[in-house]
Amino acid sequence: MIGRVMRRAVGRLVLAALHRGTLLIITFVVALGVVGSLLFTSGRVALPNPAGTVGGGNASNGPAEAQRANGEPDATYNYLRGNQTFDAKLMWTAYSDRFTRSLQQSGVTMDSLQAQLDQSRQRGRQVLKTQYIGSYPIANGSSMHFYVVTETAFTRGPVQYVPYTFTLDSSGKIVRTE
Repeated sequence: MIGRVMRRAVGRLVLAALHRGTLLIITFVVALGVVGSLLFTSGRVALPNPAGTVGGGNASNGPAEAQRANGEPDATYNYLRGNQTFDAKLMWTAYSDRFTRSLQQSGVTMDSLQAQLDQSRQRGRQVLKTQYIGSYPIANGSSMHFYVVTETAFTRGPVQYVPYTFTLDSSGKIVRTE
């Protein structure tokens, strides 16, 4: 409907410009046409992507380059990016020293983490998108951060929405994941 109204308005202005020979009307018509074509391409106004969207790929083209959300901590961003790109080092460096010692005491090393990630990649697991939801400060200087991760299960499995909760220490490193 907007397109029809614009076509009629432009048509009348063109007829008036031809009849009167006015340069001002022709300039107005050209400007209106340029603005109209930019705003109403395919019949709708183009809107920006919502803030906070990280990744944006889909199952057909794989994960997209991650974009940082406002207020998103480095540690959680790096952990999830490492999970998406199968990079254990990126994930491991997001952990606090206390947490890495705890993992090592239970037999988990950066190499064993990389082996788990490699196994997931071979089975076809993909992180399609990560969405930062927000944070909650804790009285001792720590904070909790919340995400929803969209991923495929193994080998063309259905899309799943997985909630992640991270607890960060006062230095901004991960001390717990859920």
